[in-house]
Amino acid sequence: MKTKLKMENCQFQLASFDEISTPFDLIFCVESLKHSLDIQKSFATLLNALTINGQLIIVDDFLTVMRILSANN
Repeated sequence: MKTKLKMENCQFQLASFDEISTPFDLIFCVESLKHSLDIQKSFATLLNALTINGQLIIVDDFLTVMRILSANN
């Protein structure tokens, strides 16, 4: 049985990390950042796409702190 949720002011967008231009109150990334070719650019794009006080939630078992830090070098 399918149930439709009535959600106003809710938008789901499937896009490349570098193509997000609409401001969002919440960005939820699940197991996707590991596929980024340039993780620093992707983070910058995601953070810039947030509204003031917006939230970025990342769930990624394969994304490590070492990979993020090594991208800075």
